[in-house]
Amino acid sequence: MSNSTLFLIQGDYSKATSLLIQLQQMATPQDHVVLMAESVLLYAEPALKLYTCYMLKADADILPEANPISLNIIDYSEFTTLLLQHTRCISLK
Repeated sequence: MSNSTLFLIQGDYSKATSLLIQLQQMATPQDHVVLMAESVLLYAEPALKLYTCYMLKADADILPEANPISLNIIDYSEFTTLLLQHTRCISLK
């Protein structure tokens, strides 16, 4: 089990600035981030380059690019495995 924290960013895109500020205040470079729903539109934000980032395949359809290089695209079973690897999970909405 990982000692790092898994952050789930699930807020509306209109809250992007606030969510990124919250993330930077709480997260360390060892932490992992999953962008979900409209938050996948944050994939190119420089602030996210510090973290290992993921997005669900189901949410990747709204991206302007077919394959964002900076993200790991995962399915639901991989998401479940990722959840089980962390002792802490924080949802930012």
